Amino acid sequence: VRHWDVLHNISPVDPRGHYLLLPALDNTKEWRDQSLIPKDCHDVTYLASTINPPGSMVLCFNSVGAGASQNHIHCHAWVCPPPPLLCRD
Repeated sequence: VRHWDVLHNISPVDPRGHYLLLPALDNTKEWRDQSLIPKDCHDVTYLASTINPPGSMVLCFNSVGAGASQNHIHCHAWVCPPPPLLCRD
């Protein structure tokens, strides 16, 4: 598993917590566009398995064609459950 940096999103969608996960910024070999490669999937799966308590956060990825605001490799970490699931009719 490679080192990933965790940054607080300065424009969070969810005020309870919204973070960006980026491959280590000091490794220029990881400066690339917003597309997953197999080792990214392995790393993010591993990172998700370390969240404590289990189920308290969600990790996700969105590509440039699916609404990513920046064209560089990054994933999102959100407090779980997302706000719409907290509302009950």
